[in-house]
Amino acid sequence: MSWHKNIKKIAIVGNAGSGKSTLGLELSKILGLPLYHLDQYFWLPGWQEPEREEFEKIHNELCNKDKWVIEGMAIRFFEYRIQKADCVIFLDIPTFRCLYRILKRAFVYYGKEYFSSAKGCPERGPSWKFLKFIWNFNKERKPIIEALLQQYKDTKKIFIVKNETELKELIKKFMNFIFKPLKETDLPLLFAWLSVPHVAAWWRESRDWQTFAEKYKTKFIQDKTVGAFVVNHEAKPIGYIQWATIENDPIRTEQYPERTFGIDVFIADINYIGKGYGPLLMKQFIIEKIMPQKPNKIITDPEITNVQAIRAYEKVGFKKTKIVQATDGTKLVTAQLMELEPHEIT
Repeated sequence: MSWHKNIKKIAIVGNAGSGKSTLGLELSKILGLPLYHLDQYFWLPGWQEPEREEFEKIHNELCNKDKWVIEGMAIRFFEYRIQKADCVIFLDIPTFRCLYRILKRAFVYYGKEYFSSAKGCPERGPSWKFLKFIWNFNKERKPIIEALLQQYKDTKKIFIVKNETELKELIKKFMNFIFKPLKETDLPLLFAWLSVPHVAAWWRESRDWQTFAEKYKTKFIQDKTVGAFVVNHEAKPIGYIQWATIENDPIRTEQYPERTFGIDVFIADINYIGKGYGPLLMKQFIIEKIMPQKPNKIITDPEITNVQAIRAYEKVGFKKTKIVQATDGTKLVTAQLMELEPHEIT
């Protein structure tokens, strides 16, 4: 059982621009927990502040729920949040990095509502008061946070993150996909999955069992230049993922360096479609199964009309390169070639 199975309430704190909203969104998807952005409950339309007692009541009601990821500061009520939380994450990101992100967000989303902002509160140029809040955070609020974390360190799971590398390592700790090497006993399930409409639309294989079974036993189980896996989540098989070295594709061999890997994936369980699981499991798969092999490049080629798959790959860090003709197992199709430099995985 994963160490985080009993974690149902996560509090994320940190300076403005430290990445609380983004981390909250990612952990919410990974763990299937409801996400609450405190800004959406604090600010009234037009960036008006509520009465303290009114917000405290709302804040405590959120904390009293059975499951949550709550991101935001509200330092006056932080101890109550810690008391209710199972896990606390402090994003102790350098001040200049936070300032850069806030200024960038204001520029990109000016006049629009950011995904974690309250309704009726579009992005605006940061006020002098807000910039001072960010600049003085380490002096005025960080000591309070650290004191409370020290006080509760024996009863709560606490993480302090100081940079992007540590953040990625933390996210890896929460990822709970299991990649089980494909075995011959898995082939009936895989064969059945290939008949599921949303899989069959893009992953075309022979519908003759003998032909299918022979292909997958020879190419995907016995061939050492291919790594084939059944994706499991919460002890349940939900899909399939594979890597293959460039030697499997003579057309590509001349275009790419050695240790170039191709990746293909599908999620069969309809309950996992359209909820952000695709990019998450691909990130974990690349980190766990491909990165140890020291890849120079990772490529994929979804059909050009498979917009959902292309978008999922982009969220991992893949970039579109060119339109190509590729085989889907039964015929040539027009595909979008995409490439990922290993150090650019997002």
